[in-house]
Amino acid sequence: MLEGKIGFDLIFEFHTCFRRHSNQTKMNFKARSLPALTIILFVVLGFCESFNITILHTNDVHSHFVQFNEHGNRCTEKLAKENQCYGGFARQVSKAKEIKSKEQNVLYLNGGDFFQGTVWYTLHRWHIVADMVNQLMIDAMSLGNHEFDDSLKGLFPYLKNLKPTVVVCNINSTKVPEFGELVKPSTVVEVGGEKIGIIGYLTPETKFLSSVGDLEFEDEVECIKREAERLTKEEGLTKIIAVGHSGFAVDQNIAKNVPEVDVVVGGHTNTFLYTGDPPSVEVPQGTYPVVVEREDGSRALVVQDFAFGKYLGYLQVLFDDEGKVVDWSGNPILLDASTPEDPETLELLQPYAEDVKRRSRQTVGQTNVLLRGERLICRMRECNLGNFLADASLSNFIEKPTEEGWNFVAVALWNSGGIRASIDERINEGNITLEDILAVAPFGNTMDVVALKGKHLRDVLEYAVKDYDLDAYDPPGSLLQVS
Repeated sequence: MLEGKIGFDLIFEFHTCFRRHSNQTKMNFKARSLPALTIILFVVLGFCESFNITILHTNDVHSHFVQFNEHGNRCTEKLAKENQCYGGFARQVSKAKEIKSKEQNVLYLNGGDFFQGTVWYTLHRWHIVADMVNQLMIDAMSLGNHEFDDSLKGLFPYLKNLKPTVVVCNINSTKVPEFGELVKPSTVVEVGGEKIGIIGYLTPETKFLSSVGDLEFEDEVECIKREAERLTKEEGLTKIIAVGHSGFAVDQNIAKNVPEVDVVVGGHTNTFLYTGDPPSVEVPQGTYPVVVEREDGSRALVVQDFAFGKYLGYLQVLFDDEGKVVDWSGNPILLDASTPEDPETLELLQPYAEDVKRRSRQTVGQTNVLLRGERLICRMRECNLGNFLADASLSNFIEKPTEEGWNFVAVALWNSGGIRASIDERINEGNITLEDILAVAPFGNTMDVVALKGKHLRDVLEYAVKDYDLDAYDPPGSLLQVS
């Protein structure tokens, strides 16, 4: 009986090591004697040099340092008492600590865009971001396009004060050597005795979306191919993860065309992936993870975890002895009230919170309706918040008519990408605060008046919809709200 049980256990373990192999062969050994047991044990140990890793990940947190409602807006006292608030850095830290205390081989990555999105960032800039990111125990992270919004002068002190390693491979910093000293193409981390390469990337559109100075960009796939080949040949690595901020379509393209890459941790498009029934209001845009099959028979896993830190991405991956992905499991973890908030992180936030409360709760207006600013609304069609902003811009010049009696300005245009949040009339009894305004329009843009011929105005309107796509995961912000 003992021999039979041992044989069963060994057979079970043998099959566990080989599940999901394309060339899997079912083999039934049974330990009937000590020599047979020795042979089976040798075979199993020889073939089961697998490696498990747990990857925690976030992207597009956008300065949501404290808990918020289900749509990413302010958490009221009423919602907090009803346990209807989510996320916040204190919950991210708490859940990461919990997982790291229970599991081995844990790696924590981030796909960029900690900057912008709330009044907390508008008032405290890189200082609060660096303080809070350093709490998260992140191993490596990419930059997002919004990290450049305050130009390189706002980026460099942030990078100098960060604990996590920052990686981006597709930026040429020849003209800005200081950037090259702070950001590397890749890094190698050791987890559970295994070396893992992590390559970063960032959308080249950043040069149009933000203020990058003299930095130059190249194609993401090309740079990741080059860096992955270097890590494989020079470092002898067999496990490589790409982490970056270029959007879900590019993430999949990387997975498809760079055979050395095993996992892609993305960002930029706020893509929500989930397997099974989703736990909150987000609608999954695919299963978690998305599995990309390559022509050579290998595969890569692609993940994002929505945005704002509402979820903590949780992916378990099994590699075989050649570093190939053979099994996986996981789902984003909803950070709801069942996850306690880390006391140390809350304490670190307190001085910032007191200043934000003092400076941002000034009432500047009121609304009786929900002013919708969600990206999938305003970037796809006319929205009431976009109308309001464009109308307000036009009204600003009504008292400044021309000598002929016409309004000084006849048309106002707002690009939808500059509308970053909704204003909910149910919060704060319909009062609109400075915090709300800064959440909607955080970039500090100027209002410019230009003279255009009608044909040029038409060109502007046509350009705004040249990339319009009803099926877009994350539509571009070029669609114009008009008054």
